[in-house]
Amino acid sequence: MNIKKPADSSTAQEQWQMLYKTILHAGANVEFIEPVPNLPDMVFTANSGITYKNKVWVANFSAMQRQNESDLAPTSRTPH
Repeated sequence: MNIKKPADSSTAQEQWQMLYKTILHAGANVEFIEPVPNLPDMVFTANSGITYKNKVWVANFSAMQRQNESDLAPTSRTPH
């Protein structure tokens, strides 16, 4: 992330809509989480943890700007 080179919000929105529709079309569920101030990397959820047999193993981030994300993750859930 470089705050001097912000993302193009129009392009980002178009890309998100395409990804969202593709995931739904594939039959998967999409769950939304509320954004948290000062945690800009929450959009990168692919490496936040894994779910297996109704348990979630949450990542222990080494990057300082991501460490508080771990506290916000659920500890168990029913996969969809």
